[in-house]
Amino acid sequence: MSNNDSYRQLESYLKKVEWETSKAVKIVESSDLGIEGMLSAFRYDPDSIIIIIKAGADRSKKDLIRSIAHEATHGLLIFKMGYCRPDFHQGVPDQIIKNARLLFTMLDDIVVNKIIQDNGFHPFGSEYIPSVKREIQAALNGENLYLNYSRDVVFDQILMISRYVISWAFLEYYELENHHQEILNEFIMVFQESFPADYQLATKITRIISKHNIFNSEGHARIIFEILSLWGLQETLNIKCPL
Repeated sequence: MSNNDSYRQLESYLKKVEWETSKAVKIVESSDLGIEGMLSAFRYDPDSIIIIIKAGADRSKKDLIRSIAHEATHGLLIFKMGYCRPDFHQGVPDQIIKNARLLFTMLDDIVVNKIIQDNGFHPFGSEYIPSVKREIQAALNGENLYLNYSRDVVFDQILMISRYVISWAFLEYYELENHHQEILNEFIMVFQESFPADYQLATKITRIISKHNIFNSEGHARIIFEILSLWGLQETLNIKCPL
């Protein structure tokens, strides 16, 4: 599919999201998305679906097109499907908020990427598989790429575990090409051998996800509450479900 065809596909999908949510999709630009390498981000607003893209980004590029579809689908989860979002108590430290949001993103992305795959988009960007390969090689070399990613060891642990959980979910719920399945299965195996303590926590999370249906709002709410509890984060927020 050419870039022009991909952009037309995106335009059609965004119109579908607008129709199903009764919310306008608004794309705005920013010079700082908060995390290096991010192409776009979703920002909650009660009246519209706001997608922030990197200032000056080429909107015809396939990875950005996929990323915009991904972020629009976060709005679909909230405004059509009734998925929950976090609402933090006053005075909660920024780092706690950041950690809890990362857990929400981990779970939401399992659903979001499945929806965009079902609508003709690739479930992950072009950098995902090469990144997983680098993580495999680093682990085989005895390196932990996830250490010191931030100044908070809890955030780094959640980020590390989220990489496992997302890979597990791709294998569990998605239709993938055989060579992608092989790479993700290798990552799962290497992660288990290289990081046994984190693997134990990661498998607690996958068991919680398997116990409920993450693809409906009730199951998602049960999953997020149980997973937040693993880090004692459930007391820091209200879980708001719009429907």
